[in-house]
Amino acid sequence: MKGAGKKVIVYIPEMQEAELMYKLFDLVSGNLEEVNDYLISGEN
Repeated sequence: MKGAGKKVIVYIPEMQEAELMYKLFDLVSGNLEEVNDYLISGEN
């Protein structure tokens, strides 16, 4: 969980209306390639 100092990635294949809570997450994407790149890059 984000509060435990861990990264949180949200994968949403079909984006719907914006969710206010998404701002808390490290990455929100509907593209698996972008999620993969984020994980490989090791961004902090």
